[in-house]
Amino acid sequence: MKIKFRNTRLVTIALSATLALGAVTPVWADSNPSSISSMVGKVAITGSSYFELKQIHVLPDQSGKLATFTVSIHNEGNSELQFIDYWVRLKSKSGKQFSARLLPADKDKNRVAPSSTTDLTFYATVDSSTNLQDLVVQFIKWDFSQSNFERVLGEVAVPETYTDVTPAGGTSVISIGGTDVNASIKKFVSNKNEKYHVPTVYVTLENAGNHAVTVPSYLFSIRTADGLLYPLEAKGLKDLKINPKESKEIQLSGSIPVAVSANGWQLAVAENIADLKLNVSVAAFQLPVVSQQDGGSVGKSYTFTNKSGVYTTELNALHRLPWEDQDLLTADLTLSNKGDQSLPIPKLTGYFLLDDAVKIDAKLVQTAKVIGLGAGASVNLQIAGKVPYTYEFSHIKLVLQENETETPSKGTETGTGTATDLLEFSTQAELQAIPYIGMGESYTSNDIGRKASMW
Repeated sequence: MKIKFRNTRLVTIALSATLALGAVTPVWADSNPSSISSMVGKVAITGSSYFELKQIHVLPDQSGKLATFTVSIHNEGNSELQFIDYWVRLKSKSGKQFSARLLPADKDKNRVAPSSTTDLTFYATVDSSTNLQDLVVQFIKWDFSQSNFERVLGEVAVPETYTDVTPAGGTSVISIGGTDVNASIKKFVSNKNEKYHVPTVYVTLENAGNHAVTVPSYLFSIRTADGLLYPLEAKGLKDLKINPKESKEIQLSGSIPVAVSANGWQLAVAENIADLKLNVSVAAFQLPVVSQQDGGSVGKSYTFTNKSGVYTTELNALHRLPWEDQDLLTADLTLSNKGDQSLPIPKLTGYFLLDDAVKIDAKLVQTAKVIGLGAGASVNLQIAGKVPYTYEFSHIKLVLQENETETPSKGTETGTGTATDLLEFSTQAELQAIPYIGMGESYTSNDIGRKASMW
């Protein structure tokens, strides 16, 4: 038998009157060979001190596109460096200028102590035709000896080969309150029904610093090859605290119309800046190949994922029983929760496929009176369908599905609506025999609410 998985001092002259002041955003790791470069370029300030363009992103916005970029100020000198004496400009390689402003959380970052580094994050609205590789960041120093009161220290053009997307299998480093957190994608699963792709992404966050952090309420989306964004719901993110050297996993799930190509998807991470009513880019990941479940046999456990969490399913047996002028096909299943948090009973349904050609509708039978699975708990289920007693077949497949619209009623109802394939169990026509209870022996049912012994 085999099984398949489907599924970041106000200047007192007019030139700087427009300064708005901001927030530490993430930086990319350069210690991991699979991560992208952590520096786009740098410009000297004085002596050994310099500006570093650490990362830059462009994200679709209601008024066009929103560019965000982080500049690190490295003060390698012996005296304090004041950012009030400097500024940055964002422009395109063709010379078009965009107004750059600091994010609100950086409003007090005006001084950089000797032998220290400070990160400042800027944002700017750019037109919809401007791409990431079109941008140039210019660094200036206010100089009253100049006719225009400024001196250009240098500029960094985004290289044609630069990408702000972490490749599949790579790690990015996100700075949360000054603490580095390693972010990576552990697994990517995608199911499908008649209307939607149903992706699930597992993200691992590891606190690489020395202080505990509380993860912000990041916004997660699938970004398609055409730049379309589809939001994902995050499970396990609310008030998530990660201690030093500790790792936590969050689960992201959502739905995307089947008309959208599944090729070239990325995971986009953003943070909402409430004061500005803007979503600024934090990170982007190329999604890995969809995880597949290898083959197996009766008695082995396999997992599937939905918006609620991860479930384990075991096919105990397949039976064919006489039922009046028909035969009853039944699949005996055990549904388990091997996690550490309770899960609801999913709205399961399914069907049998005989010789890859004949579909037999089936109903779910849940005799145990339970509506949820506690940590480590399990429940027995049956999937049943009918075939003519004269019909012969050589191959049988059970497709386990989740019904997304209606909750099955108690007993044998499956409900109707859009169903998403979860798992497939397939085997040859040899079905298991019904267990024989000999004379003088007893049969015990341990289903919750229906425990009984029969002689």
